[in-house]
Amino acid sequence: MARSADSDDRLKRIVEAKHAKDAGYLIGALTDPDHRPLAASYLGNLEAIDAAEPLARLLDAADPYARAAAAYALGKVGAVEVLPRLRELASRDPEAFVRANAVDALGELRDDVSFDDLITRLEDRSWKVRGSAALALGAIGDPRAIAALRAARRRDLLGGGLLIQGSYGRALRKLRSAEHLPTKPR
Repeated sequence: MARSADSDDRLKRIVEAKHAKDAGYLIGALTDPDHRPLAASYLGNLEAIDAAEPLARLLDAADPYARAAAAYALGKVGAVEVLPRLRELASRDPEAFVRANAVDALGELRDDVSFDDLITRLEDRSWKVRGSAALALGAIGDPRAIAALRAARRRDLLGGGLLIQGSYGRALRKLRSAEHLPTKPR
């Protein structure tokens, strides 16, 4: 289905607003039915804390791309007030990429309250969510995650999950360096 000229014009204005760092315009664009995920991502990249409330409303959107972009942006802007909603999205959203972005946001926000939930996300059916959970646990920095990360890494290696081995490795390196642990498991 081809986009209309009007949609293309709105897209152009959103991109211009990104380059101009015009958070006000981008906040208004969160209501654009075609381009609100892009506006949300741009607001996250700008770390526009003023956008937290309108971004939080997008977490309930029917459009999974809007939910995913809003979760990403809320992590980037540091919106700790939406942590309970992000935790819910991370565990219950039907779309794996939305769950993964919510998990990323929990890591970005260093939400140590989500520690047990993130450990559980290491067993998600989606490798994207498992990889995001590994990185979030590394960002939180709690050494209690090491054993669970090692077990998940072994499980994914045996199960053919080669794509996320790097996520496990980065998380474990971060935890080891934070705790001055040996670099090789004994």
